Amino acid sequence: MKGLKLTISLLVFVLLLAASGPIMGNEVSAEELEEAEVVVETLNVRSGPGLSNSLIDQVHQGETYDVLDKQTNESESYYQDWVKIDFSGYEEAWVSQDYVNITTPEAIDPEPENNSYRPLEGTRIVLDPGHGGWDPGAVGPTGLTEKEVALDVSFKTQDKLESLGAEVYLTRESDIDIPLANRAYFANDLWADLFISIHANGAINRGAQGTETHYSSWRNPNDYFLAESLQDSMIDNINRVDRGIIDSNFAVLTHARMPAALVELAFISNYEEERLLGSDYFQENAAQGITEGIVDYFNY
Repeated sequence: MKGLKLTISLLVFVLLLAASGPIMGNEVSAEELEEAEVVVETLNVRSGPGLSNSLIDQVHQGETYDVLDKQTNESESYYQDWVKIDFSGYEEAWVSQDYVNITTPEAIDPEPENNSYRPLEGTRIVLDPGHGGWDPGAVGPTGLTEKEVALDVSFKTQDKLESLGAEVYLTRESDIDIPLANRAYFANDLWADLFISIHANGAINRGAQGTETHYSSWRNPNDYFLAESLQDSMIDNINRVDRGIIDSNFAVLTHARMPAALVELAFISNYEEERLLGSDYFQENAAQGITEGIVDYFNY
């Protein structure tokens, strides 16, 4: 009888243990969670994934929060991707994924890069930071200039392209003005394989936004494919409104003898996109988009 009671007691214990889960638990530790770093000065926190949800608080640039969930709200025209963060005092706290940098423990402490991947080995590319000197280009609502953004993104793109084996030249490396035709002649003299002019857009309408890429149908038929590759990759990386590729006879394009394209990253005249264009995070993503577009073009 004692043996039967002992067996029953052990059985009950095992069942209770199974119901409660393993002693150590399967909860994800804080170290395993993705983190969201705020990359804009101030970001609204909402009670759900979408602009229609109530504003409950704000977070600020440089702050990081654990990511608890991600959702896509397809009913929204813009800001469809949302992140639920671990925000003290709230069960539901959501921010737009457009304004945070999502990282994982692997991204924070990456393995050493494999420098053997050099798909652009042997290519020569000229990057053209738009405007400069007396010509600021478009100017944002708070005073950020197109010439500043274009140069910053060009430097970042140069670093990425060179890491993949490309030989890269910039038409300007400081705040100087260069005539439009001379920018293309610079690339011609170098016998470059590609010419990419980098700009930020501007419009009287502060609501205008998005990314577009220009090419010239008067010239090399490969210009279209270059513009298409750049546009697709930039949209994937910076997640702005896709304004498509546009046939334009800009002087910097028509005077170049190699495949050429002009990218308009975003509208500096738009309050939100000006803030993005001034952030290092967005500039890095834009540079990555241009780099991936170039690699895709050569693999076309």
